[in-house]
Amino acid sequence: SEGVGPAGLYALGALAESSSPEAVTYMLPALAGPEQLRTPAIEAIVGFGAKAVPRLKGAALGKDATLAKGAASALARIGGKSAQALLLRALAQADPDVCKHVCFVLGHAIEAMSDREKDCLRGQVEKLLGMKRTQKQPVAVTSGLLLLEQLRDPKAKKTLLSFARPGQAGDVRQRALHALRPIADALTEAEVKTLVGYLEDEDMGHVVLPTIEVLRPVPLPGSAAKAIVRLSHSEHASVREFAVFKMGRVASPAAARILMEDLDSPEPELSRLAIASLRR
Repeated sequence: SEGVGPAGLYALGALAESSSPEAVTYMLPALAGPEQLRTPAIEAIVGFGAKAVPRLKGAALGKDATLAKGAASALARIGGKSAQALLLRALAQADPDVCKHVCFVLGHAIEAMSDREKDCLRGQVEKLLGMKRTQKQPVAVTSGLLLLEQLRDPKAKKTLLSFARPGQAGDVRQRALHALRPIADALTEAEVKTLVGYLEDEDMGHVVLPTIEVLRPVPLPGSAAKAIVRLSHSEHASVREFAVFKMGRVASPAAARILMEDLDSPEPELSRLAIASLRR
């Protein structure tokens, strides 16, 4: 299976016809070969289904990054709980390149998963993110959060909120906030109020801007009125515009007064948003 051309492809074809999953072991070297050999090798291995998973373990968790990525591609196509578990173990490995590839192939596979398979994967990803070993590897953490974003499951809300909190690295908070956007309608009033507080964070790129996108479609509780009024005076235009945008639905005399003042704002966008808010 190491050769490229008719001989190598013929060997793969013959192994694929075998009734024994032991044939997968002999196809593994092709996973680290050129694309014209690797692609048919993946197809052949996928044909063995779940029986191939135990024989892909060494390749998926090994030090050869090319081989590991080939094994990950096959595992994502095979699917099922055991394949997912092995992929997530590979995701937690130290090699960032392998980690990103695992995230990519799993993310692509999510599109074809049943609700039951998605729920199973969501549970396994949350378990992985809860492990101290994983939390020491930023790429593994952000990849896991990206998978939760693609799964769009409100059950992951608690985990996502925990990674969005202050104290986490900026890129981790950003990824967690991005993952909250598809499930923003599942946020409670208390959780929304907590997120409003993030709009005063010093990190605009990683925290403030993604928080605005989470909160944009979400009704703000009355308890957030004071914070919104305060945010309307932020030094950052994006925060001021968001605050004015939301003020129309905040029952506060102070909010109404600021909206009236902003009608004559020298900032055209702020003036436009004030008009839109007052019309609500």
